[in-house]
Amino acid sequence: MAGHLVAVADRIVGLVGGADLDAMALVRDGIAPEWESALTSSIQQVRAAWAPEEVLTQMMTTPWASLPGAVAASIYSAELLVHTWDLAASIGVGPEFNEADVADAVTTLRFGLPADGRGDDDMPFDPVVPTADDAPHIHQLVAWVGRQPTWTA
Repeated sequence: MAGHLVAVADRIVGLVGGADLDAMALVRDGIAPEWESALTSSIQQVRAAWAPEEVLTQMMTTPWASLPGAVAASIYSAELLVHTWDLAASIGVGPEFNEADVADAVTTLRFGLPADGRGDDDMPFDPVVPTADDAPHIHQLVAWVGRQPTWTA
């Protein structure tokens, strides 16, 4: 998971510079056992790349759409929420999610991450898992990216 999170940070930096995200790794290999310093370094690079205010209005190309920077940032923030849920589910702990943040993430992903085209090489997300409209926001979020939202702490 740490290698994926570092690679996600690399991609977030790459967005600002117009990098071809399809050509970038989904997992950065070779960071163990120094994964913590690799993640810290990547986070510092994200902060530096995204510091200029105009980045939020800059159009950015993701593998699935061309989006304003603010929307792209929201999508990648949602990814961090999803992976928090993944980790919590894998070790059986229940973090307290900020409902407003998760609700915003659900809205953002439904806007910026299409349901169509899932499961092929161009879209590295599983098909959307149907959920009830009144399901907890975290379940709606993880279902949108293809997780079975059955786990709760």
